[in-house]
Amino acid sequence: MSNLDGLLAKLSTDAELKDQFIADPESIMDAENLTDDEKAAMLDGDVDKLSDISGDNQVYGKNVVSLD
Repeated sequence: MSNLDGLLAKLSTDAELKDQFIADPESIMDAENLTDDEKAAMLDGDVDKLSDISGDNQVYGKNVVSLD
């Protein structure tokens, strides 16, 4: 499992981590060692880009956290 996959899995099941991510996404992504491309896709909420990066086109639509 990639760091990106791991973070998305955690965000979908850990409410406290999700709250921390919403408050300070950069520090959570740094702690999970995401690449710059992964960070940008997460911050943009770009499901297509996340799918391209990971090769998984099913999970991200329901797990991407909106920062809006």
